[in-house]
Amino acid sequence: MKITQSNVWRLALGAVFSLVLVVENARADEISSGKSASTSASSGDPARGEMLFRSVCGGYCHAMEPGEREAPYLFDCDWKYGGTDAEVFHTIYAGVPGTRMISFGGKLPEGDSDIWGLVAFLRRESRCNKMP
Repeated sequence: MKITQSNVWRLALGAVFSLVLVVENARADEISSGKSASTSASSGDPARGEMLFRSVCGGYCHAMEPGEREAPYLFDCDWKYGGTDAEVFHTIYAGVPGTRMISFGGKLPEGDSDIWGLVAFLRRESRCNKMP
């Protein structure tokens, strides 16, 4: 490869992008292992989580009521990618490769606090612990 200014910029951008991926993956791993400073739904605001869920998650993929949709129903006891607070946080934060579930890490206005708010809302509204 001939060294040109264009090639140097491509290499530099590639290195920066790779570093960002490493940092994001490390952050996601830290959260899912419970090593982050805030690791439970009790630290989130369920009212803000509800607003985000209805406008972002429920507006495009997930539903408040069970039924046929491409995205899973999130208010029952069946969790595909882990059901602890940290695992749910990690799924929202990192997304699920090979699915429509994108990463929301660093994309919500209040960052991790908003993700914890979503987890708190899902816990509050879960039908898992409610009697019929």
